[in-house]
Amino acid sequence: MKTMMNFLKTLRLLLFLILFFHVLNQPVYARVYEAETGYKIREVLSLLKPGDTLEIEPGTYKGGILIHGLNGKKGLPVTIKGKDSSNPPIFIGGKTALNFSQCNYICLADVIVRRAGNNGIHVHDGNTGKGNPPPSVGIVLKGIIVEDIGPVGNFDAIKMSGVNSFVIKQNKISGWGGSGIDCVGCANGKISQCLFQGKRGFSQANGVQIKGGSHNILVEKCYFYHPGRRGINLGGSTGFKWFRPGVTDYEAKKIEVAGNIFIGGTAIAFVTSQQGYVHHNAILYPTGWVLRILQEDMDPRFKPCGNSLFMKNIIVVNEKMKDFINIGPGTFPQSFRFRANVWYDPALGRIPRLPFMENAPVYQVNPGVKFEKGKVFFLGNDPRLAGKGPNWYKHKK
Repeated sequence: MKTMMNFLKTLRLLLFLILFFHVLNQPVYARVYEAETGYKIREVLSLLKPGDTLEIEPGTYKGGILIHGLNGKKGLPVTIKGKDSSNPPIFIGGKTALNFSQCNYICLADVIVRRAGNNGIHVHDGNTGKGNPPPSVGIVLKGIIVEDIGPVGNFDAIKMSGVNSFVIKQNKISGWGGSGIDCVGCANGKISQCLFQGKRGFSQANGVQIKGGSHNILVEKCYFYHPGRRGINLGGSTGFKWFRPGVTDYEAKKIEVAGNIFIGGTAIAFVTSQQGYVHHNAILYPTGWVLRILQEDMDPRFKPCGNSLFMKNIIVVNEKMKDFINIGPGTFPQSFRFRANVWYDPALGRIPRLPFMENAPVYQVNPGVKFEKGKVFFLGNDPRLAGKGPNWYKHKK
């Protein structure tokens, strides 16, 4: 009996300690602040604690807001959002409309950014090129519209520099100078269900660029509609001082591109990259190439671009395409693998000349592409189409 009583006392103490430390790690209370002026936004930003929310009233606000050193916690992010998602606040102008420096566990949602001169939204680790500060972590950007950035030159709609463990989802980006989303020295992130729509008058180098030592990033279920010269740059050409955490032997590594739809331009460019995985996409009517394999920096520290897999994609081309593939000097194209892709050229009947024999290709089978109300449907019922293209991609939560 005494042993049982001691056991119950110990159990109660243990449960108390578990509850105590759980409460200790929670905010005393999570507050919801509201702001209706630029001055009030800046005032509230200085007050936010882990778990707090800033709700911004509908209206127009001047861009150029710097948010420095704002930190939530894992499981207790600081949320900055439009109060009414159907009528988001609009930030206009500034060099960078919203500039997050050395921030962690932040969620930005339901805002519109327009006509910034340099970058629309910049999330970064504070690196000025003279050191390696720790990365920003736990960043979520969702339900955001970014428009008319630049318009000409290396000016990005969303720029991520030195950011780990991030999610960028359900955003609409139209009209930019450099990249729709530019990731420099980033890792362990996901870009999901975003729209990239090019506009006349904007230089638009690419829709997404992932470079500067970036690795382990997924780009999935996005829609690239004439996003400039390239849809996705797996790699790039980065000044050495901007690599995070330092110069390695690749610009990008282990980048997965899956379940996306590309229309126009050159869909995919592997640039000084390694171990890319491009699968279950639809590449429709490119005006450049379907894909390029490039080594844009010949520094001997970099491995030749190679060791990547391109599989189960649907490619539909017309007479505007330059060619299926472009291979630049200094690369290792023989290390690429091509598997079970669908290649359809109804006008000219061309088939690709690949650097390595493809396993189980499908030639000249109509996937039944149909455009309706801004959406793309694949209506082909040939059994050889089974398992290929965006319809067969399983979204990763």
